Amino acid sequence: MGSHRGYGAFDSTHVLPRLISSKDAAHRLDISQATVWRAVAGGLLTVLLNLIRVGAVAAIAATIGVTSAILFHDYGGTLLVIGFLFAFWLFVQRRSFVPALGDLEAYA
Repeated sequence: MGSHRGYGAFDSTHVLPRLISSKDAAHRLDISQATVWRAVAGGLLTVLLNLIRVGAVAAIAATIGVTSAILFHDYGGTLLVIGFLFAFWLFVQRRSFVPALGDLEAYA
């Protein structure tokens, strides 16, 4: 009985696609496929924004100075993240179908 070192459930190349398989996740969580993709997109974009923010802080520290980088990190970075989250929320809300209160009577 030798050990089997094949590709299993923890193979890193298949974790993300399996984790976000929209039909499977939507069924397990009892939500729509679009909601799964919105959550994945929001998470990935937030990570990307954070990497850009860190790079900007490093670039500012190298070119302008540490004090400016700290100010950007504390204030500019915070405003950038809050602005992104608001813009993403607004984008998702405009792309989602949410019936108006008057339209709910048709479903009753």
